Amino acid sequence: MKKEISLSKKTSFVFCSEELRKIKYLISILFLRGAHERPHGNTSLIIHLTKTYNLLRQSNADYDVLTGALFHSAYGTANYPDGLFLISERPLLQALIGLRAEKLVFSFCHKSTSWWKTAKKSNKGWTIHTRDSAVIDLDNSSLYSLALISIANIFEQLPRCTDADVKKAQDLNLKEIESFARKITTDTSILDYLLGGPITNEHYSRVETDR
Repeated sequence: MKKEISLSKKTSFVFCSEELRKIKYLISILFLRGAHERPHGNTSLIIHLTKTYNLLRQSNADYDVLTGALFHSAYGTANYPDGLFLISERPLLQALIGLRAEKLVFSFCHKSTSWWKTAKKSNKGWTIHTRDSAVIDLDNSSLYSLALISIANIFEQLPRCTDADVKKAQDLNLKEIESFARKITTDTSILDYLLGGPITNEHYSRVETDR
């Protein structure tokens, strides 16, 4: 049995019963942690998280990527330090959303500002630098997943960004991460669907109109 659920304004999806159960469960965790009460720019954190999720849901990303997107700032980030979970609660979040999804969340929260510029191949796949100069080991699939979440996170915020300098910087970051992501995968279908092809300035104006 399928049922329609709306996660944010202007966006709705058809979920099977199992998907609906999972997404309700995950969103309930975010509410329990107060994501609906925390501001995020001119909206709330819960709206930002669900819209980031929605962008990847439309692109048919896998469950771990979707869950990682929904919880991407759980431990706090450089630009949004007020996390929903303490780093000491990693085992709890791992139990709630799964090991791979939590690793994506941990990586997103701790990655350096320009992580894609310093990512290096290693015998384990890739290493990326954290803000405190440590490194995180990721396999190729996880690194691509991190790029997808990073793109969706920026892409969700661009239409409501009012600071011209910030928007210009985010615009550049988005293009650079897209270019990096295309170099590390042979299957760009999710990326292509998410962005509608390689990013162009015209694409941004189209997205703002569509929303």
